[in-house]
Amino acid sequence: HSPKQGVWKQTGKQQITIKVLEFAYDPSGALTTVYKLTFVAQFDDKNYQTGAGEVKFDAYLPFQNVLDPDEIPVASGEGTFSFQRINL
Repeated sequence: HSPKQGVWKQTGKQQITIKVLEFAYDPSGALTTVYKLTFVAQFDDKNYQTGAGEVKFDAYLPFQNVLDPDEIPVASGEGTFSFQRINL
């Protein structure tokens, strides 16, 4: 797995939006790609234990400014996911 930085915010009833930057490196340690991912997660139950959502991603080369809204990604995609909380 690669290093990530992110934030999350409540964006609806039992819903959060998560934004993550993920950094991919080649075997020599050189940065190859920066991914910007946006997850929208909807909890299924009142105890916030399970849910599902959608994820969208954009991929950028190391010299691109991933935080510039006018920057054009080299690849994009989207998908769905489900989740279950892990309790200690």
